[in-house]
Amino acid sequence: MTTPWRPLRRVETDAQVALLVLAGLVAGLFLVQLTTPVGSGDYGQWLMTSRRFLGEEVPGYRPLNAVPPLVPMLLGAFQRLMPDRLIAVQAFSGLMLAALAVSLYLAGAMLQRSRPAGLLALVLGLLVAVPLLDLFAFGGLLQAGALICGTLGVAPPPPAAATGGRPLWWGITALCLVLAVLAHLATGLMALVSGTAVAVVSTASASGTLQERLRRLAPLGVAWVIALVFWLTTFLPGSGIYAANPASLNYRGPDRLLDDLLGHTPTALVVITGGITIMVGVVVEASRRSFGRWSMTAAWIAGVGVFLAGSLAGSAATDYPRFVTPVLVPLAVAAAGGMAIVVAWLASFVRLPVLPAPLGWSLVAITAVAVVAAPFAANHYREEAAGYRLIDPGSLVAVAEYVDGTVPQGATVLAPVREGKWLEGLTGRASLFNNPVRYSFRADEWQRALAASTLLQSRGAVVNAFFFVKFTDADPCASGTPPTAFTLAMNHGGEYLDALRVATENTRVLGATGETLATVSTLEPGTITLEANEGSIRVRSEWHGERERAAVSFRQAVLVTDNGATLEITSRVETAAPIGGLQLDLRAAAGLAITRIDVRGSEAELSLTMAGRTEPRLRLVVAGDAGTLSAMPDGGLRVASSSNEVRLLVTDLTASARSSTSLRLLCPRTLRDTYGIAAVVLTRDASYDARRARVEALGFVLARSIGPYAVMLRDTAVARQALRGSR
Repeated sequence: MTTPWRPLRRVETDAQVALLVLAGLVAGLFLVQLTTPVGSGDYGQWLMTSRRFLGEEVPGYRPLNAVPPLVPMLLGAFQRLMPDRLIAVQAFSGLMLAALAVSLYLAGAMLQRSRPAGLLALVLGLLVAVPLLDLFAFGGLLQAGALICGTLGVAPPPPAAATGGRPLWWGITALCLVLAVLAHLATGLMALVSGTAVAVVSTASASGTLQERLRRLAPLGVAWVIALVFWLTTFLPGSGIYAANPASLNYRGPDRLLDDLLGHTPTALVVITGGITIMVGVVVEASRRSFGRWSMTAAWIAGVGVFLAGSLAGSAATDYPRFVTPVLVPLAVAAAGGMAIVVAWLASFVRLPVLPAPLGWSLVAITAVAVVAAPFAANHYREEAAGYRLIDPGSLVAVAEYVDGTVPQGATVLAPVREGKWLEGLTGRASLFNNPVRYSFRADEWQRALAASTLLQSRGAVVNAFFFVKFTDADPCASGTPPTAFTLAMNHGGEYLDALRVATENTRVLGATGETLATVSTLEPGTITLEANEGSIRVRSEWHGERERAAVSFRQAVLVTDNGATLEITSRVETAAPIGGLQLDLRAAAGLAITRIDVRGSEAELSLTMAGRTEPRLRLVVAGDAGTLSAMPDGGLRVASSSNEVRLLVTDLTASARSSTSLRLLCPRTLRDTYGIAAVVLTRDASYDARRARVEALGFVLARSIGPYAVMLRDTAVARQALRGSR
């Protein structure tokens, strides 16, 4: 009797079917990655680190020996085959995604001793749960490389135990774990501990004497020696700061780990299913007094748990979301194993006539899950990647080519953070950009970020551990006109967050009957004076005029002290005319709102829009008996005094216990020369005109407009020659 399904009977083995399905899933993932534009600055950063393996220029300030070499070295080799850097980094990322998919399959298939479990591990890990795909959205290639190697490292021990401990399997395990450490130190060390734990459990289940079992683990001992030597010689001198980031606990703390694991329902289902499966499996194996796949899987996740528990117990200020993917991978493999068992049990009641048993019903389950989950996973990935996209990749490449041909080697380019990282990768020129503290783990990066923020957002600034005062239209370091306003940024959980805008020009001098005698904007600007020493920095400003035939002088001073959590703003008017007091209005900085004002006479506590885990809070106190504070209908705060002086004390209530800087005066011209800035790249957005004016005041001229970007060069002989050539 013939059947229309006869051609399918040529597929005779589980392995053939599994490989066909695996190839289809991997090809689909690679296609999604290849058709989604990469834009995250992290991709540009890895291009930059790969340049040293191509023998090309790299920024001098970058400590490249602190970056594990495996992924940059492979990316550099890949660029020799594909010289277009944008295409190369995207294709390389797609291959890494494909490699991660294969590693999930192999770990599931070998650890669970089931090809369907391997396919389900791939589907659950990359299509149902989302954190692994998110790695490729923001460019986490180093951690992805460590996950690939670490996942491959736990695959050999089960077959090694089953075959009596062939040396080849242990050698493969050791090699994979060493490569994991060389890809991403933190994730690699977790993989090394986890892989060793799995290997120990697997040898406990194998035959042989104790000495024979220890000999099988010898390659892992070599892996530990290599990893420790690498850590001691490369990372130890500067690695302590990785666990002391001032902003991590507020913005990237343990709560983010739970949110990423449980905040997305499909991911939470994988996590919960995997956890329950491991617990049930370990209990069953314990009742049988045996060590099997569930004990090995438990050992795998326990290796990650050791690091996580140590970080939590020590309140380490590290990047906790980085624990998500090492935790998720073994849970996805465990969930896949449990699901494969359930499907196989259900399949025992009904057999499919075409596909080999027991793979048939497993393929039905795999296909059903993949068909439902794949569109959501692809859309989620594209949306995440879009959040990191470049404004115009083609124009940015043209900017890089122009910079490469005009900016001298060793010079620096001031740019937005995302474009700055790409420019470093495409040109090798150092960039100065404002990277948030929470994403930076070196002290010099924090200082560079402050410098970039000062240059692009102000005419000069004063900073200490608690406050970052940016004078938006006056240079406190040079004699000139006084500022009409300044922005008060506060240290909130380790990040400097623009909190309040103080508009000096709107300060009112009241007459004897409460009428407005003068506003600062109607007075003639005087001078700005700087008083700086080791313990404090004071910026004084003056305005002068005449009202009611009497001279009026207004003075304002901003005092910032070393390590002082309280900043002082003093406003004073001197005139022979009768006055009724002073009024100064404070409003939330752009992008924030004052959410709550608790006023108690001359004292108030402000809460602003939540940032990180908590709301930023400031305490404001008007010193003296004549001062009052009151909430305004538009959400601002009015500071008033019935005398001729207002002395306002502002205290930061939500600063991090760790500081990223100390008392410093940030002068734009000094910063320009200190960092050797030869070019500036600006985006044509709402802030373009103001930023261009600030940069022009520092001696830069517009050299080229390329798409949404403007390239400005320092007005030097070299720049003038380049300008003539461009015309």
